[in-house]
Amino acid sequence: MKAISLISKPLSCLKAMVPRALQVANDNHPVDNLSQAYQSPRLMKALRFEAPADLSITPEEQAAYAANNAEMARKYPGLALVLKDPDAFLAKMSQRFDEQKKLTPNDPYSFDFSEYGLPFLNTLGEKIGGKIEALKAEQEQLQNTFFLSPAACGRSEKIKDRGVGIEFLQALQAESDKLCQSGQVSYKRIQEIGHFAAYALGHFDHEKLSLGQRAFLEIDRHIEGHEDVTIQEQFHRFRNNEFSVFQARAGSKGYDRVEKQYVDGFQNPHKLEMLNLPSMDELEGDIFMRMMNHPIYIAGVTDNPIPADGFVRPGGDFFLHDVRHNSGIFVERKEYIERNQMTPEQVKKMDKRSEVWYREYKDAVENISDPGLKGSVELVGFNFHHDRGHLMMPSNYLKDGAGPVPRALYAALKVSGQGKEYGVDKGLPNLNRGHEWLQDFFLSRLDQEIEILGRKPAPNPHL
Repeated sequence: MKAISLISKPLSCLKAMVPRALQVANDNHPVDNLSQAYQSPRLMKALRFEAPADLSITPEEQAAYAANNAEMARKYPGLALVLKDPDAFLAKMSQRFDEQKKLTPNDPYSFDFSEYGLPFLNTLGEKIGGKIEALKAEQEQLQNTFFLSPAACGRSEKIKDRGVGIEFLQALQAESDKLCQSGQVSYKRIQEIGHFAAYALGHFDHEKLSLGQRAFLEIDRHIEGHEDVTIQEQFHRFRNNEFSVFQARAGSKGYDRVEKQYVDGFQNPHKLEMLNLPSMDELEGDIFMRMMNHPIYIAGVTDNPIPADGFVRPGGDFFLHDVRHNSGIFVERKEYIERNQMTPEQVKKMDKRSEVWYREYKDAVENISDPGLKGSVELVGFNFHHDRGHLMMPSNYLKDGAGPVPRALYAALKVSGQGKEYGVDKGLPNLNRGHEWLQDFFLSRLDQEIEILGRKPAPNPHL
């Protein structure tokens, strides 16, 4: 199906379009096709640049926000403190940032983050304890390995490295315990501990990957900008508090483009532009899709390798992977607001309208009866929004076709044996069909986006 581009068509052509009969909604057309969007009086009113719409939050928007909050908080209890009301939590932390800035102008991120940080440290301490015992067992196994067996190759070095790893983890555990006993921890220190713990927990898991998984991971490490350093160097950086958001330049042009903006936002000394939450919760894709319109970002800290996107990532790789995705989403949101010259009232209204769109999207996807179409919609949708960072905005669907990126993702999933939740194991889904479904769904809401902006959305140059 070909979408009609509002950017390329002159206004006179849009007004002259002959109305056509609306199609009945079904699996292929979850809404009344594009005709609904382009015949909408509200859209035509917005295109004539008349008075801006009422930007007050409607009962429907507030109800969708509350329902999404309740659903997410119930499903992810470890993050419930934030998810039960993300706006209120962000506002509270922003107030603390401003108050801290007055006390320590050069260190505003040392504001209190105990209500989230202490439970995280408690969970982290338990995981660290288990990893320490596992490394001690590996040391003992290596020591008992027959010296002529292949497993004995480099034995003394492996035993020594694991000794450093144990010392590193014990230092992390000791600080976590001390902070928990004190009853207070800063936002800044949670960022640092989460980062170092992810690398310490995952460092030795790389050896446990199959040869194919390790070879494939090198591709991902180039894309993400992974710095391959020894456990001794990581421990040295922890002891000297040599924290940095990224350690190496990304091989991906997209990630490289947004890196500086993200780092600047991460450590903006004047304003809290985002909240970053290291988390040990087991999360699914729904939480990332729902949080697209909130400047609150989650990065997974894991003590076991995680399969995703066709790769199997140890702790440090997985944490970096999440932060890279967060960087793309953060900058996409920031640039959308800037290029559309949005007021704070418009941002707030668009965020709440996005809550309605997310809920309608989730319900519509659940009601798709064709498994092949449903898998295609979920694969293309998650890749387009979370993986590539494009907001759940109708105007992001003015371009036709799924493009090569989801096909590359499909290939990676197929080769690795992942992606069963999308039906990858049952054959190649029609990705263009999935994109058309998404295009139908979102462009039928284009009039709502235009009404809030009071103008045609500025084109996204990064699609």
